Amino acid sequence: MSKRVVNILLAALVMSAVPGSQAFAQARPTPPGRPARGYGSTQKYICDGYQRIKSGWYWDGTAVNVFVPNRLKYGRRAPVVFFLHGFLQVAPQIYLDAIKHLTDQGYIVIYPTMNPGNPFAILTDMDQNVMLQRAIDNARKGLAIAGRRADTSKMFVFGHSLGGLFSVCWNGAGGPRARAIVSCNLATDSMQGMPDFLKQFVKITPVDWRGYAAKVDVPVTILTGDEDNISGAQQATDMYNVLTVAPSRALHCLQTDNYGDPRLAADHNAVMCSSGWIPPLLMRFVGGDAEVDATDYRYYWAAFDGVLEGKTALTFDMGAWSDGTPVEPVLQLAP
Repeated sequence: MSKRVVNILLAALVMSAVPGSQAFAQARPTPPGRPARGYGSTQKYICDGYQRIKSGWYWDGTAVNVFVPNRLKYGRRAPVVFFLHGFLQVAPQIYLDAIKHLTDQGYIVIYPTMNPGNPFAILTDMDQNVMLQRAIDNARKGLAIAGRRADTSKMFVFGHSLGGLFSVCWNGAGGPRARAIVSCNLATDSMQGMPDFLKQFVKITPVDWRGYAAKVDVPVTILTGDEDNISGAQQATDMYNVLTVAPSRALHCLQTDNYGDPRLAADHNAVMCSSGWIPPLLMRFVGGDAEVDATDYRYYWAAFDGVLEGKTALTFDMGAWSDGTPVEPVLQLAP
């Protein structure tokens, strides 16, 4: 019998035998914090702050935010990370903790908008080809803003959900060439996670992701989660199987762990870090809670850090709950 099962049984016995056991139920083990060293930690932070430069307008989809760290990684220049948001997540505040993790290491982060922040355009702006080109155009504006501070020989693209799909399409569609790709909870089929009552009003024109993916010639890391009910492991696997030209490809799956409190959820929006910016009820509607926790430090951010250093074979240390019980490990689904 595993240590995890023994601990759960002992906790159940204590709560059933002791009066007022509700108080004991509230004292469940707490999740691990940030690692002290290595990927996902603060070990390689070189500054604490950035200049945020915004150009364009959210309303018409022309906005781009450029985050320039107070100290560039190479002194006068820094590698560039293009951070591609999920559908309609045009405000960078939704991912700000992840962005700051990158700028604190000296990386320039460019956050291009791919959707208009105009509620009247939501049901008409459904051509993914237009969205992808919009993101590329705004990214190029961001590069112009960064100017000579950007080391264009070292550019990377990270994407979430629809942005995760576009990250794989990026080089082939004419985006500023990335040398490696990290795709988080990518959505090849945007209709799958859509509520049924909306599907009758929406007609999506999909991007030819298979065509783009079949020509990807840089390393690709795909991250998914076992509680992603919006896109999930099957869509991630479909993408992985098409990446036949990539010099390296890997598919990892985060596992939900309900052992302690708060739980660690491997949902669609685990990579997001809204810190309360999005109402919790809305977050549940769109696939997650967006808490900043061990799923960020030890999975998503750890993967970002590894890829930025040229790693293609990643390992993850998910840590242990406060009572010493190991957190569910990350699964490597492929290769």
